[in-house]
Amino acid sequence: MAASYKWHPVTDLGSDPRELTEGELDSLRRVWENQKRELSGEGALDEFDKRLRREWAIETGIIEDVYTLDRGVTRTLIEKGIDAALIPHDASNRDSALVARIIQGHYDALEGMFDFAGGQRPLSTSYIKELHVALLRNVDTHEVVGQLGRRFEKPLEKGLYKTAPNSPTRPDGSIHEYCPQEHVASEMDQLILMHRNHPENTPPEVEAAWLHHRFTQIHPLADGNGRVARALASLVFIKAGWFPLIVKREDRFRYVEALERADHGDLRPLVSLFVEAQRNALIQATEVAYDVTPVTSVDEAITAVRDRLLVRGKLPLREWLGAKDTAAQLLASAGQRLEQIVRKLNQEIPSGRRTSLSTTRRLGYC
Repeated sequence: MAASYKWHPVTDLGSDPRELTEGELDSLRRVWENQKRELSGEGALDEFDKRLRREWAIETGIIEDVYTLDRGVTRTLIEKGIDAALIPHDASNRDSALVARIIQGHYDALEGMFDFAGGQRPLSTSYIKELHVALLRNVDTHEVVGQLGRRFEKPLEKGLYKTAPNSPTRPDGSIHEYCPQEHVASEMDQLILMHRNHPENTPPEVEAAWLHHRFTQIHPLADGNGRVARALASLVFIKAGWFPLIVKREDRFRYVEALERADHGDLRPLVSLFVEAQRNALIQATEVAYDVTPVTSVDEAITAVRDRLLVRGKLPLREWLGAKDTAAQLLASAGQRLEQIVRKLNQEIPSGRRTSLSTTRRLGYC
């Protein structure tokens, strides 16, 4: 049977990793630092952090077809917490209690990743195996396709490299080859060695994309390779002060396509997708601030609506950043115009009836 992709030993980054990125995260860092201070002042940073971790825990299973969840239930779990009671029986293709346990396992693994990132322990093959155990804590079996095409469940060996081929057959009958099991240990050692030798100034989006892709090329585990790969990319981002990598279900096609492009030597689409995921998380912070902060003026209401549009993807971040100066000018112009109207009305209305006009600013409407 022909191979659509033939496995080859893992390859390193090129001599100039910065060629693979436009450097958008450098400019967004300042925006995030400002946003973080605002969230801390409003008491919303902890809530944002919890929601982001819940979303990561949910989506990393959905993108891998571990379970299904409709969007409404997903949003409820993100906002209220991981609870089987919040998952209706018809909202998933698996038992609600099992889905909640699997998601909680992902969440707990992410908590451990933050602890790991804050320590001094370097990434190693032993930690990757620990991560596999943590992520699949509530998964006991995995599906295997026999030589005759028969599918059956097999006990999952957690924290151990695969002992049998796991190269998938594509719809056209061709095979996408992953690393043969007899070469996995040496390839993983080489992957970690390359990662440790990368310069400290390697852009995190490039390092995350490279590490994720090369790990999936090896596919060292019997099951859960995608979840571990996204966790490794998340570790890179977390250590760099960014957010865990969330690849959402609606980005599945682009995600797979970007990985296939990387298979053929072009890592840039995957880097771009990862930058977009970070940008989306940054925008999402404004939604949490909106939910937990009371609106007390028209200006705040307008700002909140703008932020909601950002979160919904109806206003690109670059347009938002570029429009800040224009918005400030418009606000100043509106204030001047309102002052002109107030002065004119004060001239035409008897002094005994001017109270409501003079209190306009104190009431917060401009």
